[in-house]
Amino acid sequence: GTTRPPLENARVEPRPFNGRPRIWIGGGTSEDSIRSAASRKLDLHLPGVFGPAPIFAPLVKLYRDLFPEGRVGFTAHIHVK
Repeated sequence: GTTRPPLENARVEPRPFNGRPRIWIGGGTSEDSIRSAASRKLDLHLPGVFGPAPIFAPLVKLYRDLFPEGRVGFTAHIHVK
Protein backbone atom coordinates (compact mmCIF):
# COMPACT_ATOMS: atom_id res chain seq x y z
CA GLY A 1 0.00 0.00 0.00
CA THR A 2 0.90 3.63 -0.10
CA THR A 3 -0.27 4.72 3.36
CA ARG A 4 1.72 2.36 5.60
CA PRO A 5 4.50 -0.20 5.46
CA PRO A 6 3.57 -3.76 4.45
CA LEU A 7 2.47 -6.23 7.14
CA GLU A 8 4.85 -9.07 7.88
CA ASN A 9 3.93 -12.06 10.06
CA ALA A 10 0.62 -10.38 10.96
CA ARG A 11 -2.31 -12.41 12.22
CA VAL A 12 -5.73 -11.37 10.93
CA GLU A 13 -8.65 -11.65 13.37
CA PRO A 14 -11.27 -12.99 13.27
CA ARG A 15 -10.03 -15.99 11.34
CA PRO A 16 -11.89 -16.88 8.12
CA PHE A 17 -14.92 -19.04 8.83
CA ASN A 18 -15.23 -22.21 6.76
CA GLY A 19 -18.19 -23.88 8.42
CA ARG A 20 -21.91 -23.37 8.85
CA PRO A 21 -22.67 -20.21 10.81
CA ARG A 22 -24.74 -20.61 13.95
CA ILE A 23 -28.23 -19.30 13.32
CA TRP A 24 -30.49 -18.57 16.27
CA ILE A 25 -34.27 -18.32 16.22
CA GLY A 26 -35.97 -15.99 18.65
CA GLY A 27 -38.50 -17.81 20.73
CA GLY A 28 -41.30 -16.49 22.85
CA THR A 29 -43.62 -18.03 25.36
CA SER A 30 -45.37 -20.44 22.99
CA GLU A 31 -44.47 -24.04 22.28
CA ASP A 32 -44.87 -23.28 18.57
CA SER A 33 -41.70 -21.17 18.47
CA ILE A 34 -39.83 -23.83 20.45
CA ARG A 35 -40.96 -26.62 18.12
CA SER A 36 -40.09 -24.46 15.10
CA ALA A 37 -36.52 -23.90 16.30
CA ALA A 38 -36.03 -27.58 17.16
CA SER A 39 -37.50 -28.89 13.89
CA ARG A 40 -35.18 -26.60 11.92
CA LYS A 41 -32.22 -27.60 14.13
CA LEU A 42 -31.61 -23.96 15.04
CA ASP A 43 -30.35 -22.60 18.33
CA LEU A 44 -32.98 -20.90 20.50
CA HIS A 45 -32.81 -17.43 22.02
CA LEU A 46 -35.38 -16.41 24.63
CA PRO A 47 -36.44 -12.86 25.53
CA GLY A 48 -36.02 -11.75 29.13
CA VAL A 49 -38.43 -8.91 28.50
CA PHE A 50 -41.28 -11.44 28.67
CA GLY A 51 -40.47 -12.43 32.23
CA PRO A 52 -37.83 -13.88 34.54
CA ALA A 53 -35.73 -16.82 33.37
CA PRO A 54 -37.53 -19.48 35.49
CA ILE A 55 -40.79 -19.09 33.53
CA PHE A 56 -38.98 -20.43 30.46
CA ALA A 57 -37.87 -23.68 32.14
CA PRO A 58 -40.69 -25.83 30.66
CA LEU A 59 -39.98 -24.44 27.18
CA VAL A 60 -36.25 -25.09 27.52
CA LYS A 61 -37.00 -28.65 28.63
CA LEU A 62 -39.21 -29.17 25.58
CA TYR A 63 -36.54 -27.73 23.28
CA ARG A 64 -33.83 -29.93 24.79
CA ASP A 65 -36.07 -33.00 24.52
CA LEU A 66 -36.61 -32.26 20.81
CA PHE A 67 -33.08 -31.05 19.96
CA PRO A 68 -30.55 -31.99 22.66
CA GLU A 69 -27.52 -30.59 20.84
CA GLY A 70 -29.07 -27.13 20.40
CA ARG A 71 -27.95 -24.09 22.36
CA VAL A 72 -30.27 -21.91 24.44
CA GLY A 73 -29.59 -18.22 24.98
CA PHE A 74 -31.41 -15.68 27.14
CA THR A 75 -31.31 -11.90 27.15
CA ALA A 76 -31.74 -10.12 30.45
CA HIS A 77 -31.91 -6.36 30.82
CA ILE A 78 -30.47 -4.46 33.75
CA HIS A 79 -30.18 -0.82 34.72
CA VAL A 80 -26.87 0.33 36.16
CA LYS A 81 -26.62 3.68 37.94
